[in-house]
Amino acid sequence: MHVRTFIIAAAAIGFACSSSQQIGTDVTGSAGSGGSAGSGGSAGSGGSAGAGESAGSGGSAPGSGPGGSAAGASGGAGPAAAGSGGSATTAGAGGVGITGPDAAAGGGQDAQTPDAGSPDLIGTPFKMLVFTKVAAFPHDSIPTCVQMLRDMSGPNKFTMTETADAGAFTDANLKPYDEVVFVSTTGGIFSDAGNAGVTAKAAFQKYMESGGGFAGVHASTDCERDGRWPWYEDFMGALWAGQEAEGTSGSVILQPVDNPAIRGLPATWARPNGEQWYTMSRPLDGRPGITILARLQSDQRPISWIHELPGGGRMFYTTQGHSIASYAEDTLRKHILGGLLWAAKRAK
Repeated sequence: MHVRTFIIAAAAIGFACSSSQQIGTDVTGSAGSGGSAGSGGSAGSGGSAGAGESAGSGGSAPGSGPGGSAAGASGGAGPAAAGSGGSATTAGAGGVGITGPDAAAGGGQDAQTPDAGSPDLIGTPFKMLVFTKVAAFPHDSIPTCVQMLRDMSGPNKFTMTETADAGAFTDANLKPYDEVVFVSTTGGIFSDAGNAGVTAKAAFQKYMESGGGFAGVHASTDCERDGRWPWYEDFMGALWAGQEAEGTSGSVILQPVDNPAIRGLPATWARPNGEQWYTMSRPLDGRPGITILARLQSDQRPISWIHELPGGGRMFYTTQGHSIASYAEDTLRKHILGGLLWAAKRAK
C-alpha cells in the first residue's frame, strides 16, 4: 500500500473565495507550481463488473475502462496512478483556485464560509482520506477534483492523504481520519480486491456507524452496484441507475433546508457547463435519515443529499462533478466545500 500524506500548514479556517484570486498549496502551505498529478486509481484485480457511466450521449453503457484514470488536471500534469490498487500519484500545488461566479438565476448571493460545527470542534484541524480507486470507467476529472481538495485544505485546516488502495481501509488506518472522500470511484472497488476488500468493507462500515464522516462526489454511487454490497446502497441512499449525456444543460433548485452545502448559494443556479445528470436506483424521499439538499429543476430528481446515521456518522453526496470544467465553477466548489465541512463536523 502506497499512501502519501499532504500536510498543509495553515491557520485560517475560512475558505478564501475571490473572483480573481487563485489558491495554490504545496506541502508547506505556500503557493507553488506544478499542478496536480493524475490519480485515477486502478482496476480491480478480480475483474470489474460493467460500470454504468459512459462518456457518450444517451443512457448508460457497460464500462470496462482501464484501471488508471486518463490524464488531465490543472497546472502541470504528472503521471497517473497505474496498476491494481496502486496509490495516487501526487505533485506540487499551484492548480486552479476559486474562479469568478458562474451563471445563476435570480441574482442569488455567493455562499459564505460555512459556520463551524459543535463548539469543541470549532477551529480545529482535521484529517481526510481521499480515495480515488476506479475498477471500471475512469473519469479524467479525478485529478482536477483532487487538486480542488488540495486548494481547499490550507484555508480550511485539513490535511489529506490520497490513495487508490483498498488495503488502506482497515480499522487501524481509518481511526485517525475525521472524513473519507470518494472521488468518482467506479466498479467493484472493494468487491474486486479479494481479502483486502472484505476487510475494507467491514472497516468502512464500522467507521461510519461509529460516527465517521463521508463525502462522495459524482460517480461514488457508480461503485459496488448490482447487489454486491447492500449496506453501501443503504448508506448512500441509492446508487447509479442511468444518466443523461455529458454536458446536458440544467439548473439546480435548492430545497428549503439549512445545511452548509447549500447555505448562501443561489436558490436556483444554472450549470454553465452542463452536467451528466444521474438517475438513481430507487426513490430517496422518505428514506430514514436522508435529507434532500438540491434537485434538478426539469424533473425534480434529487441531485444532492445527506444521510445522518444513528451512530452520529454523516454522509454528504452530490451527483455533480463529471467534467474537468465543472471544478472551475465557483458555486459548485462552494457546494462541495460546505458538504465536506459538514460531514467532518466542522460545520453545522
